[in-house]
Amino acid sequence: MTLPYGFAKATVTGDPWLKPSPGPRETQYHVHSTLDVAGNSWDVAINVGTDDADDLLVYKLVYDFHHPFLANLSGAPMGRNDLAGTTGLPALDFQRSDVLAETGGWRASGVMDGSISPEPVASIARLLSNAKSQVLTIYIFGRFYSAGDGIHDTHMNQGSTGKYLHRPGALL
Repeated sequence: MTLPYGFAKATVTGDPWLKPSPGPRETQYHVHSTLDVAGNSWDVAINVGTDDADDLLVYKLVYDFHHPFLANLSGAPMGRNDLAGTTGLPALDFQRSDVLAETGGWRASGVMDGSISPEPVASIARLLSNAKSQVLTIYIFGRFYSAGDGIHDTHMNQGSTGKYLHRPGALL
């Protein structure tokens, strides 16, 4: 079974908030916001890190991103756009494509402390707030919720192993 992966072309309608998800050995943190996805209210959950200094999130923030596949995105309809089973762009493959070429180095997240101060929380919250106030179209890539309207796994998790490796039927 293929995981329901794709992107939402949407506008931001809600202010971002930080939500902890306690686990047995660490707490994972996600920035959430509300989106208008083709007239429907959706939740977005963006993984931003953990309170475990030995398991930090590695991320990139690219403010001047350019790549030929952006033309495909701008032509996509507002709403849910499925990419499951797609092998070429705009299906993202950070390890086997050039989509992140020329975007600078990887950064390690700060150790999450429950506040919006550590990076990338502060930057992502600021970007979402700016997109809301300017009514900008955004593209959120990830896995669609199996129940309800939303998108999560909006992080670069291609190196995930063990219990963090997503398999069909796996609970989050």
